[in-house]
Amino acid sequence: MTWPLLAVAWAVWAHQAEARCDGAGRQVARQRLDSAAAGVATVDVSADGRLVAFVSLARLTAGDDNSADDVYVLDRTTGDITLESVTAGGRAADGSSQHPRLSGDGRFLVFSTTARNLIRAGVVDHGPSQVLRRDRATGATTLVSHTPGDTAGNGWSGHPDISDDGRSV
Repeated sequence: MTWPLLAVAWAVWAHQAEARCDGAGRQVARQRLDSAAAGVATVDVSADGRLVAFVSLARLTAGDDNSADDVYVLDRTTGDITLESVTAGGRAADGSSQHPRLSGDGRFLVFSTTARNLIRAGVVDHGPSQVLRRDRATGATTLVSHTPGDTAGNGWSGHPDISDDGRSV
């Protein structure tokens, strides 16, 4: 990642937002990135530099109604910021989400989270942190840190990475 891209992500905190919905009904915010500010944690950039995944405690979209770190994706071409640490129904995570990593084309996103509501009920009911993979095109989120029997891991899982094609985590 180059320093100018990092500066773009840092500037996200200081914003002026206009909430709207994209074509898939997800809430996004058009941002005017007008000043640099602290508050953005881990940052990752798609291979072409268009998409920037980052974590922020700031409420950058209308759908972010929690008081936890959330994963967002900034589209540098349109200026749209999308909340990605959400349930299938678009609700904000009920815990903190960290360490986002994008596949090369930005379709897939992996991150670690303490949230329990991002995948089907009863799957993640223990363990301090799990790793999830989100298909940004379909909105499907799956548990990556699981046993062969699809039980969530019982220990800390975090700092994921993803292959360029998004198939391997």
